[in-house]
Amino acid sequence: MPAYVSGTVRGETFHVVGEYGAPGIVSHVGLMHPGVTVELPNTTGAVHCEPPLRVGVEPGGEAASVSQMRTDIVAWMDLTTEERHAMETWLSLVKTSLSAMPPASDGRRTYREYVVYPHTDVFRDKRDESIRFRRYSCVGFVFECYWDGAAIRLVDAENVPSLQLDAISEMFVFTRQELVRSAPHFGLTGAGPWRVLLPGYVVHSLARTNPRNEAFLPNYEDAWYPRR
Repeated sequence: MPAYVSGTVRGETFHVVGEYGAPGIVSHVGLMHPGVTVELPNTTGAVHCEPPLRVGVEPGGEAASVSQMRTDIVAWMDLTTEERHAMETWLSLVKTSLSAMPPASDGRRTYREYVVYPHTDVFRDKRDESIRFRRYSCVGFVFECYWDGAAIRLVDAENVPSLQLDAISEMFVFTRQELVRSAPHFGLTGAGPWRVLLPGYVVHSLARTNPRNEAFLPNYEDAWYPRR
């Protein structure tokens, strides 16, 4: 399916929504709230790793209102009933895990729920190193919903282009100063470069005729949609 950047789109479960940062660069992605009709570009309800995670529940178990996300792009693929059920189960497990975490400010939650590299890893208890929670980048959250949920590997995540810090800061919603300050918390340790999964890669993958056939192997230019 093509990715839509204009026109009217009715959202279904697991449609992927994207937001532009720098001109043409897809800097953020999430999963569109179903049953919503949106005229692009616009704002729409979504579950996403803002950060922190916005999935309809807060740490501690309190319900949260539907998060609103800037939507410039919508991309999707046809899913089977079994795949949708599997992805719904995955999302339910994320909500359950988040509910079991203690309440915290958004700033504190960002450090424990968000990571840039790798696109997902674990948050460990500082006292005994036990695994408390799995954290994600915005694109990692979407990627793992498809991959861990329904065994649909949208991108060859291990072989994406290597990027230095300046390029990474251009691709996400952080300034370079913010990224440098938070780099160790976000998994960007050492001198780099890092093979960072970018939001645009998932959009390009879904824009193919059949994303199931093989994982998309992106180039750096695929951070832009349309490709520059």
